[in-house]
Amino acid sequence: NPLVGGLAAHPAAFWTIKAASTVATIFFAEQLWRQNHRKQAVLLMVVANGAMGVVATRNASVLSRR
Repeated sequence: NPLVGGLAAHPAAFWTIKAASTVATIFFAEQLWRQNHRKQAVLLMVVANGAMGVVATRNASVLSRR
């Protein structure tokens, strides 16, 4: 992944960024849900999960080429 490729040599930093982005997504979706913006909360989670699916697919294709 070009966005976090430099973190590959630093596993602790990589996992920290990954955990922080997951927590932030869940936090903001929860805030939207509690403010009765439920469609936006669901949309946020759908978009975030879709993006993670794209990243996982790309990572799998890169690994299969090795």
